Formats: sequence, C-alpha cells, structure tokens
Amino acid sequence: MRSISHRGRSATPEQFCATNESTRQVSQDTQSGNPASLSELRVACVVDLDNVCSRRGLYAKRAWAYLDVVAFIAALRERGVRRGTVFQNQKPGDCGSKLWAAAGLRCVGTGTNVDESVKLAAVNYALEGLNCLIVVASDGGYGEVIHAIRRCGIRVELWALRAAVASHLVYAADAVRWIDHFLREPDVAA
Repeated sequence: MRSISHRGRSATPEQFCATNESTRQVSQDTQSGNPASLSELRVACVVDLDNVCSRRGLYAKRAWAYLDVVAFIAALRERGVRRGTVFQNQKPGDCGSKLWAAAGLRCVGTGTNVDESVKLAAVNYALEGLNCLIVVASDGGYGEVIHAIRRCGIRVELWALRAAVASHLVYAADAVRWIDHFLREPDVAA
C-alpha cells in the first residue's frame, strides 16, 4: 500500500484519517450530503489549471483554452468555496492572480508539474477539518488522494472536463460537475 506524504512525513491512509479525525467536527446533516446551510459547510478547492486548460497536441505544440474565470469563480462561490489554491506550471499573470485572490483563492506558479503540489494541498485542506473538497482536474493521478480523503468522511467533488476526465476519477469522487461550458477552445491558426 502506498503512503500519503504530508508536511515531510509519510502516512498510510488509515493514519491520515486518524490524524484528520482529531481536527474535524462535521454535523450529521452535512455528512448525509444535506447541509442545513451554506454557512455550516466548510468547502475548499484545489485547481490544476494546466490540466484543465492545456491543449497539447490538439492544435499545435502547445495551446491554451480560455477559462471564463469570472463565471468559474461565481460557480465556486455559489457552491460555498471561500478558500482554495489554484496551481499553474508557470508563473501566473498579475490580472489572473488578482481575480483568484479577490475570490479568496491563492494562485501558485511552481515552474514544474503541479500534480504533487495539488495532492499535498488537498491533504492539507482535508486536515483543516473540511466538510467538502472540490478537486478541479481531469488527470487520473489524483485518484489515490481522492480515495484517501473520502475514507476520512470528507465529501470530494470532482469538477472536470467531460471529454478529458479519467474514468476512474468519476467513480472515485462523491459527485462530478462538468466544467466544459467555462472554457473556450483556442483558435486554430490558418
């Protein structure tokens, strides 16, 4: 069995859940999936922006789909998200960073592949005592972390692209929301 790395230490999913149980207080209504109110619901999100927007090999060597950030943030806010982290492989632009920050989301550019950073952030949010974590990605590499967080009693929602999602992620999450309508595909050069 693989372990989950958290803050420089490794733990099995069972050890992770035991640590998480000491920090979580979830109402019975929220556990059943019917929160009494949005104020009771503690929701965060982690976003792999490159995974959602990158279009390698489809249009050119590298193309970028356009995300309607304002509408996307509005959907996150409507769902109850007040904090989270948006990860990009490269340094984020000033305008985009300010939009994400205005919504309470931290924008992080790593300069490398962000998959491990997204996984670590998901575990960190889970340890903070969430009721729900929204993972915005389509990459199959997030399946193990989603399973570990769900085993701890935390609801995990997957927001993904219908055409690009790994099928086992759909089954790993408690709920799936398709986000294709927030994206506009890049123009093809003539």
